[in-house]
Amino acid sequence: MPDTFQAELDRLRQEIVAQGDRVLRTVSLAFDVAFKEDGDSASEIQSLEREIDRVDVDIERHAVKTLSEATREGAALDERQVRTLLVIVKINNELERIADLGVDVVERGSTVDDRAAMPLTLKVMANSTIGIVRDTNRAAAQGDPALANIVLKCEDAMEGFRLEVMRAAERDVREGSLTVELAQFMQSLAARCVSIADHCSNIAEQIIYAETGKIVRHTDEGWVDVTQNG
Repeated sequence: MPDTFQAELDRLRQEIVAQGDRVLRTVSLAFDVAFKEDGDSASEIQSLEREIDRVDVDIERHAVKTLSEATREGAALDERQVRTLLVIVKINNELERIADLGVDVVERGSTVDDRAAMPLTLKVMANSTIGIVRDTNRAAAQGDPALANIVLKCEDAMEGFRLEVMRAAERDVREGSLTVELAQFMQSLAARCVSIADHCSNIAEQIIYAETGKIVRHTDEGWVDVTQNG
């Protein structure tokens, strides 16, 4: 049974990697739509959303079935195998929520005009968000805690971006060079970039835990290992 369990675990990891690719595609397309309305991209996002939702449920069921069978057979699982299964379930949930945020970006921008007026800072923020999702997927696929640590360090930078976008939007509205509607969309887009980065940080935490057993959390001093604190 341990060999069978490991084989199912490997299959689950492959499913998570493929799901991560779908989510990355969704986020990338969502930002394309946000900056330049694209009906074809919006249609593909809807299709991806349905597939992501379906796979989300399949992975959850696969994980429960795998653990149930191992329990029924009285399999002697090692700590790392158990950690990996728990982490797969958690990453699955985080990926689905990232995809939801991408879909939300498209829906919120559906009535916004004059998108060309959005500042370069926001475009850089969106591209950075895509890069964070890409690095998160790579860390998960490779089981790379070092890359996961890099993902963690991006979270504070994204909040800095958001504050800069918010201040610029408020200034431009006061000066009359930006409509209130577009400013609100810009702020919501920046907020969703931060939320996506936050979910990526959650995934990065889980990757570090699965690969090293360390539990890291964000504090005022930065990311710290709290494994020994409990």
